[in-house]
Parts: sequence; structure tokens; C-alpha cells
Amino acid sequence: MSCESPGRAGALQRRPLATCIAALCALCAPAASFAAKWTVDSCDGDDAFTGSLATKTGTLRFAVAQASDNDTVDLSGLNCANSKISLTTGGYITVAQPSLKIMGQSGPALTIDASALPNGPIAYSGIFYHTGNGTLTIQDLALTGGHINHEYADSKGGCVFSSGNVVLEGVSATSCSAHSSYWAAKGGAVYAKGNASLYDSVVSGSAATADASTAQGGGIYAKGGLTLEFVTLSGNKADGTFSRGGGAHAGGNFLATYTTIDGNKLYNKPEDVSYGGGLYLKGGVNTISASTISGNVSAAVAGVDVAAHGASGSIFQISNSTVSGNHAVDDWIGGLRVDTKAAKFYNSTIAFNAAKFGGPNASTGVFFDGDWGPIAVSLESTLVSNNLVDGSATESGLSEFPSGTATVNGGLLVAPANNLIRGATIANGLPTDTKTDCPLLGRLRDNGGLTRTHALLSKSPAIDSGNDFALVSYDQRGAALINGALDYVRTSGGSNTDIGAYEVQQADVVFNTDFEGCP
Repeated sequence: MSCESPGRAGALQRRPLATCIAALCALCAPAASFAAKWTVDSCDGDDAFTGSLATKTGTLRFAVAQASDNDTVDLSGLNCANSKISLTTGGYITVAQPSLKIMGQSGPALTIDASALPNGPIAYSGIFYHTGNGTLTIQDLALTGGHINHEYADSKGGCVFSSGNVVLEGVSATSCSAHSSYWAAKGGAVYAKGNASLYDSVVSGSAATADASTAQGGGIYAKGGLTLEFVTLSGNKADGTFSRGGGAHAGGNFLATYTTIDGNKLYNKPEDVSYGGGLYLKGGVNTISASTISGNVSAAVAGVDVAAHGASGSIFQISNSTVSGNHAVDDWIGGLRVDTKAAKFYNSTIAFNAAKFGGPNASTGVFFDGDWGPIAVSLESTLVSNNLVDGSATESGLSEFPSGTATVNGGLLVAPANNLIRGATIANGLPTDTKTDCPLLGRLRDNGGLTRTHALLSKSPAIDSGNDFALVSYDQRGAALINGALDYVRTSGGSNTDIGAYEVQQADVVFNTDFEGCP
């Protein structure tokens, strides 16, 4: 067995399990205990009747139907034409057990293709439909073409639906869709009534669309918590009335680490405003680390909308991460909106986000929304720059509403905080050591590691001007044990760290012609 991490183009890069354990086991999928094994020995995706109870062998549909709670359905020994099982009749595969594991093949992955299943105003043509209240675990499979259509009911989970929890490990889910004519659509690729946990997986090119109601979670909808570790979530969309979460919608606690949320879109009807082009997060505890959220588009709040509504104990924390190039095309806030009781920003870069409108009460970079009460904000070694209102040369990086909503670093503004923030409007003030110089950022690109970053020009004022308040040993690109190449240490060469998610390394090659100035 092994862990995998998404490559720069979404491919899966396998790492030995022992390496994962040594590199903090929390970054690997948790082990589960499964009982008997059913072996799939046929590439026929439609035959539900052929198999043997005595030897626990048969077609995929037969094995899933006959398995008991906590069994494993094993497809690893198949040799199918084009490494594919096609579903053409019979609709989705029902998983009635409380918990079941479906295990495919490691690299190249075996594909289950549902694109040839019937399609029309009403279509039950997903891939796996889990009616149990435990956990559906899927490992080392590619899922594509699942589609769920309804007229007068919610449409949920184009490729995977679960009444309980979902765990995807080493899975790609692509070109899946959930559509409803008059009701809601939730989870273009994956829907979980409980929690959804994805490890070393890709969800892309999927859509949740609703003609006359809300669409939520173009890629993933989790009514409970959502965990994304070594995941790529890209090119998904949600299209409906008052839509939420072009990439993913999480109703419970959220965690993303070494993850890319890129190029997701949230569409809305002309009379509506939709929020969270990349992520819409409703849970009380939301954590983003070593991740990049970029190029997402929405009417408003294009990057991440943290919508805890001031719940008691609610918190948002981002560290060693980049939020870049997100665009709110019809309204305000390109980067992040936060309304938790506490918000913590450590060693992160928030840059080049844009919005149609902005200003002192609604910045395009980070907006603290105090409609549900005051917010205790921590800002340490964070870079906020080049966030602009469309058609304007004025930076709009950091703001609050109502005035006085945010209290930064407990009001201890004379203590070192080592931030670089341009275009800020915070009534209670920013730390007195806050820099406002142009940081001279490189374009978002592959600078090593698993996620894209903004490099710093050799003369950037952010170099050696930061801190390691969060006690993280590496920058966003991480350790060699994680990225398979180099250790990108947090303090390299100078006596201090750099401001932002990127730390200039002594061995870095800096191309000074590839950098962006400031307005």
C-alpha cells in the first residue's frame, strides 16, 4: 500500500506508505478495518447476477450487492480493455451496506465510466449510490461520466452519493454532473450527507446545476466536515440561484493541506449574487495550510467564503498558503471573506485578486465581515498586495465592516508582527511595523513543491523581514519528505524568515524579468 500526491497537472505521484508515516501520519488516509474480500473477476459493468457466493467472486454489481458490512470489493486483479469498466444499463450501483470499501488498481488507475448510461430530464445514472449510514471508501479508481438528473427533487452526487460518509483515496472524479430543473443541485461529483475525506485525489470538470433553485458544491458537497489532503480541485462549477461553492461546499469543519483549488466557477442568475467561487465554508473550524487557491471566479467572494456567521468558538486559520488571481466579476471581494469569531493569518500570500467593486468597506483581498459580531484577528508575516478593483490602480487589500469589527493581534500593535500589507482599512489599526512597500512578486507558477507560489524578486522588501510565529519549519513548498525533491526551509540564508508563503532559498534561481510591480 502507498500514499499518493497530486502532480502539477493532476497526475498522482506515489510515495511509500512508510514515508508517509514518517512524514506525519495525519497526512495519510486513516486506516480502516474491513472484513471479507470479494474479488471482481469480470470487466462487465452491467451484469448484476453473475458470480459465486462460495468463492466470493463475480461482476462488480454482483460483488457490491452480495458483500456484507465492512467487506472489501477488490478490482485490483482485473485486466480490462483500455483499463475501463463501462456502465451502459442498470443505472448507478447501489451500496446498501453501512460501510464498504471498493478497491481499484494503482497507476494507471482503472476507470469506471458511466457516460453511456441513460440521460434525460430524470436520470439515475451516477456510479456509486451509498444508502448506508457508515462510510463508503473508494481507493485507486478513476470515476467519470456519472450524471444525476431530477425535475421535482434535489439532485445529489453526480458520481458518488452517500447517506453517510465518503473517503476517497487515490481517486479521480471527472466530468460528473448533478442537475435539477426545479429543486436544488448539490455535489456535481461527490455528495456526502455526513463527512467527506479526500486524500491524494483529483476532482475536476464537474458541475452542479439548478434551473430554478440553488446549486451548491460544483465539485464536492459535504453536509458535514470536509478534509482535503494532497488534492486537486479544479475546473468545477455550480450554476443556479444564490449558488454557493463552485469548487466545494462544506457544512462542517474544513481542512485543506497541500491542496490546489484552481479555476472553479460559480454562476448565478442575473438577479442573484453567488458566493465562494473556490470554497464555501459553513463550519466552525476552518484550516488551510500549504495550499493554493487561485483563478476561481464568482459573482462575489471568488476565492474563499468563510460563512460561520459568528458562531461561538468559530475560527479560520490560513498558514503557508497562497490566495491569488481570484475574480469577483459582478460584486466585491476577490480573495477571502471571513465572519468567524477568530481569524489567523500566518506566513501567507494574498495577491492579485480582483473584484468589480471594492474600497474601504469591501476590499478585494481580505474582508472581515462583522455583521455577526467582532473578530479577533492575528496577522503574522503575511503579505497582502496587488489586490485591485476592476479598472482601478488603487489597491484594496484588507478591510472590515462595520468599522471596528477587527481587532488585530489583540490590540498589541507595537509588538513585531512583520507583515507587508497594501491598501488596508482597519479602524483599530495594524501593527506599527507593517510594511507597505511593493513586494515585487513573481507570477504564480511552479517554483517547486506540490502547489504553485509567488516567488520574491531578489530586492523584495519581504526578504528577511518576516517571522516564524507559527513555528513552521518549511515554507509552502514543504519538506523533501513531502514533495519528493527538496527541503524548502522557512529560514534560509538570512537571520529572519521572509514575509509570505514563499521563502527564498540559497539555491533558488530568481528571474527578475518575471516579476510584477505595483500600481
